[in-house]
Amino acid sequence: QGFGEVFQDFFRGPEASGSAANITGIDFSDLASELITLFPSLVEPRQAASFTEVMYEMDTALDHSKLSDLLARTLIRFSAEGPAVIVLQDLHHGAESASILEQILMRVSREPILIIGTYRDTGIGKNHPVSQLVRTLVNERNFSLIELKPLTTQEHRRLVEFLTLNASPDEAFLEQLYEATEGNPYFTKEVIRSLTEAGVLMPVENGKLVVAGDLEMTFDSLPATVQKTIEARMRKLPESLQEVLSAASVLGKTFDERDLVFLMGPDEKVEDAIDALIADDFLEEDRET
Repeated sequence: QGFGEVFQDFFRGPEASGSAANITGIDFSDLASELITLFPSLVEPRQAASFTEVMYEMDTALDHSKLSDLLARTLIRFSAEGPAVIVLQDLHHGAESASILEQILMRVSREPILIIGTYRDTGIGKNHPVSQLVRTLVNERNFSLIELKPLTTQEHRRLVEFLTLNASPDEAFLEQLYEATEGNPYFTKEVIRSLTEAGVLMPVENGKLVVAGDLEMTFDSLPATVQKTIEARMRKLPESLQEVLSAASVLGKTFDERDLVFLMGPDEKVEDAIDALIADDFLEEDRET
């Protein structure tokens, strides 16, 4: 419920006791019943009774056109007293929010509203609603796609220094951490948290973390949050592609296509599978070899 979270602060602010008033002073009275029916968490249970007189009868299978119209009218109301910035985080977790966002953007395109959406491309494939949305909007004049590339080794070093409060972290630790996370900031943060909990990183003076244990970093030792992110994305693949990816992992981080064909057998459509895995960013083609 990405949109529900955006709206919640407006309905559950300190002044929102039993009314459609909110911390901004914007009046949502005419939209409140519909929104609260769609997002019951917008108000405390004791407040919900205030909206039951005209409770909106909403089909759970409400079509996207009506739903997007309701959400667009609400977003437009945010800009009633001046330009508004709406931030929708982690769209990779909210397929429903992403699937309806295109219609909403069309309806608010002339309003003084900046909508920022964030997502992790490691958590989606080419058929995910976010991927489809980006392909649809990429040529629109008022749309910008800002890709955050993996951190360079120097950027990664600065992140690790910040997370460990250590201006001179162990070089072997830095090297293995970068190789394990491939410069992904989220993975780096989770691995450091996990290593701290496991006692591999120990706090010393002023909270600085130093290496105090085995530095082995294999997939099995990655924290559950990182493993779940990777595994959840893999489970969305067709079984045939999962088999090819599993076989590729046996060959190592880099491999020759001929070796994978040999391993899978000549009857398998390995080349097509590799193309599909490259398109979905599970594999990266090295054109220099």
